[in-house]
Amino acid sequence: MFILSRLPEDVRRHLTITREGCWTWDVLTASGTPRIWVDGRWRSARRHVYTLVYGPIDEEIVHLRAACGRQQCVNPAHIQPVTSTAYKLNRAAAGTPAVCPRGHLLTAENITLTRRGDLECAPCKRLRNAPRARK
Repeated sequence: MFILSRLPEDVRRHLTITREGCWTWDVLTASGTPRIWVDGRWRSARRHVYTLVYGPIDEEIVHLRAACGRQQCVNPAHIQPVTSTAYKLNRAAAGTPAVCPRGHLLTAENITLTRRGDLECAPCKRLRNAPRARK
């Protein structure tokens, strides 16, 4: 078990430990994602704390999901590293509709992720980004 005292003070001061063992973070984006200012830019607090505890993250790992279900949790023991494909499948299985509003079937192959981590229908994205026909 990682000892909290080994974390730098600038990280510890943002943490609140819950009875469930979550390390809740106090600096959040508008969507509730934990953030920390490191090396002159905002970074994912979850990724930063995970790296401090376990070392560098494999390039294949795109998302660090809080297995406890609390978006503000940065406890490395609660973090599940997942690839982009696994993340999309988990999100799709967690209540995403089977079809988009335009009727496209939502599968792992045709779901993309926005920069905010939202799911997006790939066919709709292609239609939206296609050059408009000139008159």
